[in-house]
Amino acid sequence: MTGPLLRHSVRALILTPDRDLLLGSHGIPDGFVWAAPGGGIEPGETPIEALTRELEEEIGLDLSRLEPPLVWRQEIVDNSICHGYEGVVNDYFLVEIDRFEPQGVWSPGALLNEGLHDFFWWSWEAIQNAGPIHLFSPRNLAELFPSIGHGDNLQKPLLLSV
Repeated sequence: MTGPLLRHSVRALILTPDRDLLLGSHGIPDGFVWAAPGGGIEPGETPIEALTRELEEEIGLDLSRLEPPLVWRQEIVDNSICHGYEGVVNDYFLVEIDRFEPQGVWSPGALLNEGLHDFFWWSWEAIQNAGPIHLFSPRNLAELFPSIGHGDNLQKPLLLSV
């Protein structure tokens, strides 16, 4: 017996020394969701190769000299999330870096075609106080945020519940 067909994706928790987190605004049917930069793993790619490609495309960040640790893994079984799949697996890697102005290889129009509208640096306090009009992925990001950067020496990633 096989499990559900899930799209494997990679995401970067890009965290500054001041503990600001870079999130992108993704269009969804009911509005927007703020999520870490990243995307799907293409056939033949390793997770790090996919993360490197996605970050260059979306925000212009070169990971070639970095070795980001895998800190979270999230599995969502919901066929409304990703067309052609029954859900997703998101692997979250920690990238600790100074703040920069996100500007990827892709044009703003190309990003919009992918449903990505904008990037913004969020503090933990801003996420906590964002109110119900702002959705985050993972949904409990405000609760998880304090652990970012403190568990990067874990033997295995933290499994997130949805």
